Amino acid sequence: MSLVEARPRPATRRFRLRRSPLWGNPGFLKLWSAQTVSLVGDQVSLLAFPLIAVLTLHATPPQVGGLTAAAWAPSVVSPAMGTWIDRRDRHRQMMIAADLGRAALLTSVPMAAAAGVLTIAQLYVVAFGLGVLSEFFYLAHMSYFPALVEPRDMVDAQAKLNLSRATADMAGPGFGGVLVQALTAPFAVVADAVSFLASAGFLARITTKGLPVSGDEHGHGTARRMAEGFRFLFSQPVLRASLFSAATLNFFNFVMWGILVLYASRTLRLSPGLIGAAFSAGAVGALLGAMAAPRLGRRWGLGPVTIAGAVLFTVPMALIPLAHGPAGRAATFLLVGETVASFGVVLFDINLGAVKLVLTPQRVRARSNGAFRAVNYGTRPLGALLGGFLGGAIGLRPTLWIAVAGGCTAFLWLVFSPIRHIRDLPPSVDREI
Repeated sequence: MSLVEARPRPATRRFRLRRSPLWGNPGFLKLWSAQTVSLVGDQVSLLAFPLIAVLTLHATPPQVGGLTAAAWAPSVVSPAMGTWIDRRDRHRQMMIAADLGRAALLTSVPMAAAAGVLTIAQLYVVAFGLGVLSEFFYLAHMSYFPALVEPRDMVDAQAKLNLSRATADMAGPGFGGVLVQALTAPFAVVADAVSFLASAGFLARITTKGLPVSGDEHGHGTARRMAEGFRFLFSQPVLRASLFSAATLNFFNFVMWGILVLYASRTLRLSPGLIGAAFSAGAVGALLGAMAAPRLGRRWGLGPVTIAGAVLFTVPMALIPLAHGPAGRAATFLLVGETVASFGVVLFDINLGAVKLVLTPQRVRARSNGAFRAVNYGTRPLGALLGGFLGGAIGLRPTLWIAVAGGCTAFLWLVFSPIRHIRDLPPSVDREI
């Protein structure tokens, strides 16, 4: 199978024909609907959970930070979850179970608040449980997704899912703010619980069966199957380069995010409203990126556009340490940097995500994705810790420059890999068997 075979650029008429099958794909449309409604609900909890900790439970800053750590901690065990999922073929049912579990966990918060027994410890448990079930849902989704979407439609399907994510990022915070103000934070999370129930309802209506599970590992232990997920990931040149590039982006991005709000408020002296407006502009860039990614991928090639996305994600972030002057001018620097960077990261995610899907065989898909997430997301807390340390040791603005400089090296992993030659999606490894 050649990954670098160049193909003629499709004409405009063919471009339209290639996008149309998804609108006639009822399984994908139900999955897309499920994802969209739960993403909007997630935005409510994203705002409500820290407000519950601060306003209702009067939590300290370390306790509030602990909520974020509890939510991200389950990514470390993604390889084990992926190994378990790879041995089973009821991926749609797993996704439904994860949705129902998340709805139950969220419902426990307003129930405890109404009874006057809500504690920070319960919030930790709920945040951790949500993280576990979200990882479980994602890994099952990645194994089930190729059964619904033809390889030729992978980029368009990824773009539509990212379009929903960007739309939720724009509309969700405002919706969440209204609910928190009207209902108080503990009761606003009911909206997220309802969104998971709606998601489960959409998934229950899908009739497409998942791809078959390979039986060639009968008797192999969990550790051996987990090791195969890592081994496959690191032995495939495109996936290996993708992982190192994404991990580099995540690490240095979180070096910046660890101190960004502090920098914006103390150094630039921006109001919370201006900071929020600047950051929400990133959703606009993501929305534009989701709409442009399929066309750009077909026009210039998936590999080159992925590399361009890595560059566009990091270089504009230089506007953040360059920000200065009156509040309006400084906020504009942040707004432009966030918008272009979000456009770039969506180009990176959509095109690279489609390539990863078709290059990973079904028998190791969940555990390989689990290994990818464990390494990739494992860099985030490390980056945030380094950002906080450097911010205190050498200052906020110099630390931001280190984050920008380090992030700008991420594209090199891709430039020196076979991905730079990929024009179109290669044939799916499962459909060649």
